[in-house]
Amino acid sequence: MPQAAEEYEEPSAPPEAVSKPQPPYRVQDPLVELMALPGGTFWMGSDKALDRYAYDDEQPRREISVSPFAIARTPVTRGLYRSVMKKSPQNWEGDKDDADLPASYLS
Repeated sequence: MPQAAEEYEEPSAPPEAVSKPQPPYRVQDPLVELMALPGGTFWMGSDKALDRYAYDDEQPRREISVSPFAIARTPVTRGLYRSVMKKSPQNWEGDKDDADLPASYLS
């Protein structure tokens, strides 16, 4: 059963620690459109004292910092994968006209 909004209160940071998030912006790349995302800090996980419905594998609640990174704006297609890797997984071989399909069965 979902918890009511009034049961959970996110700890607040001191006013000096709160900054306005920066919006993502495009990164020029010849092969794929990327979006640069700013790094930041967030709370990950849960705490039984704050959320009685928290699962054991969601604990402990901790503060996580992520460095800035860029991510593709769309899924990687089989065509893009082949153009970069110069090969494709064997299970793609039977497919015809599949360049626009998402790249799948990759690890």
